Amino acid sequence: MQHIKEMDRRLFGFTASELRKVAYQYAEINNLPHDFKFLMMKKPAGKDWFYSFMSRHPELAVRTPENTSAARASAFNKVTVSKFFDLLESEIYKRKFTPNRIHNVDETGVSTVPNKPSKILSIKGKKQVGTIASAERGGQLVTVELCVSAAGHYVPPLFVL
Repeated sequence: MQHIKEMDRRLFGFTASELRKVAYQYAEINNLPHDFKFLMMKKPAGKDWFYSFMSRHPELAVRTPENTSAARASAFNKVTVSKFFDLLESEIYKRKFTPNRIHNVDETGVSTVPNKPSKILSIKGKKQVGTIASAERGGQLVTVELCVSAAGHYVPPLFVL
């Protein structure tokens, strides 16, 4: 159970089929009695075992993660984020920015080729569930940028083709 949570925290969550395979391997390595059914020589635990496991652990849920690049995941840590906000705070006070002069810009990429990751096990109520994704997804990417000020003023969306 702790391993599942730790792997989710590190953005390497288990799919249901991966967990079933690991359960079988764990039982075999530790010589635990089991009645797992063999499926296509991969020997995973059955779906009934998985549903029972999920009912025994109500804090877990099957969720669809967001793709997260490895570079972004490694750069998002307490030290880096604290450094950013310390620098931001000093600049706001130094330059006496008012809310209409403070803007937030966000971008998102929309691929012309759909790429939906497999559902993984994660803790219920977690706001964001991620998984490491390859940069090589195929298709073309359309970038959309949005900009809003702290006072509520906005710049029309920008599409980068």
